[in-house]
Amino acid sequence: MVKCKRKELLYHPLVSAYLKRTWKPTGIIAISAYFTLYAVFLALLTGFTLSLKAPYQFNRNSSSNTSNCTDTVDHIPAFASKAKYALHVLAPIEIIIEYCA
Repeated sequence: MVKCKRKELLYHPLVSAYLKRTWKPTGIIAISAYFTLYAVFLALLTGFTLSLKAPYQFNRNSSSNTSNCTDTVDHIPAFASKAKYALHVLAPIEIIIEYCA
Protein backbone atom coordinates (compact mmCIF):
# COMPACT_ATOMS: atom_id res chain seq x y z
CA MET A 1 0.00 0.00 0.00
CA VAL A 2 2.78 2.40 0.83
CA LYS A 3 4.91 1.37 -2.15
CA CYS A 4 2.00 2.08 -4.49
CA LYS A 5 1.32 5.40 -2.73
CA ARG A 6 -2.11 4.30 -1.52
CA LYS A 7 -1.73 5.49 2.06
CA GLU A 8 -5.45 6.17 2.37
CA LEU A 9 -6.01 2.40 2.37
CA LEU A 10 -4.20 2.17 5.71
CA TYR A 11 -7.16 3.97 7.29
CA HIS A 12 -9.66 1.37 6.10
CA PRO A 13 -11.36 -0.33 9.08
CA LEU A 14 -10.32 -3.82 7.97
CA VAL A 15 -6.65 -2.86 7.61
CA SER A 16 -6.58 -0.93 10.88
CA ALA A 17 -8.18 -3.87 12.72
CA TYR A 18 -5.59 -6.22 11.21
CA LEU A 19 -2.72 -3.94 12.25
CA LYS A 20 -4.07 -3.62 15.79
CA ARG A 21 -4.51 -7.38 16.10
CA THR A 22 -1.05 -8.09 14.70
CA TRP A 23 1.02 -5.47 16.50
CA LYS A 24 -0.74 -5.08 19.84
CA PRO A 25 0.49 -8.30 21.58
CA THR A 26 4.04 -8.11 20.26
CA GLY A 27 4.23 -4.36 20.74
CA ILE A 28 3.22 -4.55 24.39
CA ILE A 29 5.79 -7.27 25.04
CA ALA A 30 8.55 -5.38 23.24
CA ILE A 31 7.82 -2.06 24.93
CA SER A 32 7.49 -3.72 28.35
CA ALA A 33 10.80 -5.55 27.89
CA TYR A 34 12.55 -2.37 26.77
CA PHE A 35 11.09 -0.36 29.68
CA THR A 36 12.10 -3.05 32.19
CA LEU A 37 15.63 -3.24 30.79
CA TYR A 38 15.96 0.55 30.86
CA ALA A 39 14.59 0.76 34.44
CA VAL A 40 17.08 -1.88 35.64
CA PHE A 41 19.92 -0.07 33.85
CA LEU A 42 18.92 3.28 35.35
CA ALA A 43 18.53 1.82 38.86
CA LEU A 44 21.94 0.13 38.69
CA LEU A 45 23.62 3.25 37.34
CA THR A 46 22.05 5.44 40.03
CA GLY A 47 22.91 2.99 42.80
CA PHE A 48 26.46 2.61 41.52
CA THR A 49 26.93 6.37 41.38
CA LEU A 50 25.48 7.00 44.83
CA SER A 51 27.41 4.20 46.52
CA LEU A 52 30.85 5.48 45.53
CA LYS A 53 32.69 8.23 47.34
CA ALA A 54 34.60 10.93 45.52
CA PRO A 55 38.29 9.94 45.17
CA TYR A 56 39.42 13.42 46.23
CA GLN A 57 37.85 15.83 48.67
CA PHE A 58 38.48 19.53 49.08
CA ASN A 59 40.01 20.37 52.47
CA ARG A 60 38.93 23.84 53.65
CA ASN A 61 40.93 23.72 56.88
CA SER A 62 44.26 23.60 55.09
CA SER A 63 46.51 26.60 55.60
CA SER A 64 48.67 26.09 52.51
CA ASN A 65 47.35 26.39 48.97
CA THR A 66 49.30 23.40 47.68
CA SER A 67 47.61 20.71 49.76
CA ASN A 68 43.93 21.45 49.19
CA CYS A 69 43.11 17.99 47.93
CA THR A 70 43.52 14.96 50.12
CA ASP A 71 43.57 11.45 48.81
CA THR A 72 40.67 9.53 50.40
CA VAL A 73 40.63 6.29 48.42
CA ASP A 74 38.42 3.77 50.20
CA HIS A 75 37.38 0.30 49.27
CA ILE A 76 34.55 -0.09 46.77
CA PRO A 77 31.22 -1.11 48.38
CA ALA A 78 29.86 -4.57 47.60
CA PHE A 79 26.90 -3.23 45.62
CA ALA A 80 29.12 -1.02 43.49
CA SER A 81 31.52 -3.83 42.67
CA LYS A 82 28.65 -6.06 41.49
CA ALA A 83 26.75 -3.29 39.72
CA LYS A 84 29.89 -2.38 37.77
CA TYR A 85 29.83 -5.69 35.89
CA ALA A 86 26.09 -5.50 35.25
CA LEU A 87 26.53 -1.99 33.84
CA HIS A 88 29.32 -3.23 31.56
CA VAL A 89 26.79 -5.64 30.06
CA LEU A 90 23.73 -3.38 30.00
CA ALA A 91 25.39 -0.22 28.65
CA PRO A 92 26.28 -1.68 25.23
CA ILE A 93 22.82 -3.26 24.98
CA GLU A 94 21.19 0.11 25.66
CA ILE A 95 23.44 1.80 23.09
CA ILE A 96 22.54 -0.79 20.45
CA ILE A 97 18.83 -0.43 21.20
CA GLU A 98 19.00 3.36 20.98
CA TYR A 99 21.01 3.18 17.75
CA CYS A 100 18.60 0.77 16.07
CA ALA A 101 15.41 2.47 17.25
